[in-house]
Amino acid sequence: MDYTRSRSLYVLLCAFLLCTSCTGNQAAHPGYIEGEYTYIASGVSGTLFSLTVQRGQTITQGTLLYALDPNPEKDNALAYQAHLADLQAQTTFSKAQYERQKILIAKNATPKATLEEAQTDFLSKSQQHAETAAQLAQANWSLQQKMQYAPLNGQVFDTFYRVGEKVEANHPVLALLAPENIKVLFYIPEAELHKIKLGQSITFSCDHCKGKTRATISYISPEAEFTPPVIYSKDTRYKLVYLVRASMPLEISKQFHPGQPIDVYL
Repeated sequence: MDYTRSRSLYVLLCAFLLCTSCTGNQAAHPGYIEGEYTYIASGVSGTLFSLTVQRGQTITQGTLLYALDPNPEKDNALAYQAHLADLQAQTTFSKAQYERQKILIAKNATPKATLEEAQTDFLSKSQQHAETAAQLAQANWSLQQKMQYAPLNGQVFDTFYRVGEKVEANHPVLALLAPENIKVLFYIPEAELHKIKLGQSITFSCDHCKGKTRATISYISPEAEFTPPVIYSKDTRYKLVYLVRASMPLEISKQFHPGQPIDVYL
């Protein structure tokens, strides 16, 4: 979905209707329902092994969304785990040898060079152990990235890959739409900006809606936008408009769909 192009089209529509849309004596500000999507991607690449959800499905937080082929990350993690276990044994033995040499040197029963050699070996094994532990942690993280779970409740809005396709790192496999991210979006002329404020209650209606629905203004753009010059009306051509977003209760927002045109009343 090209959000920038879609938004531009709505700006054109809203700017054209700002002064022409009304209901009775109350002016209506044209707007639409906006969806702010959550894109789910893995930090590693791999072949899409399974896609456990489908478009339109309602999911809950923690639901398995998809899995990538676990290799080579799984093999790497197992190899580092085995190497770390071996280094742990070596480090434990090296430490015992070093402690023994410290006791002997105190009794003048061993040369200083032997103590220094034992110390160097212990420090070297300890460093290797720490480095391998870090590599194992990284390998485990990469392996965990092969399975992605839903970070929130919502609906699967779209999927972008099929099972068997190669997915590059950080490329979204699907998009989720949470109810709290379904909002009212509209534009208001600069001359009417003084009529609104954050937290203010507004109402809106749509085609085939039963009456008006209430929402609360949650965002007012700090910057104005010029109505595009392709609109040739002298009354609207050079007006400044401000983008406004309003939130709805979760149970209400579920009833609306992104892109749905609405009329907003202050």
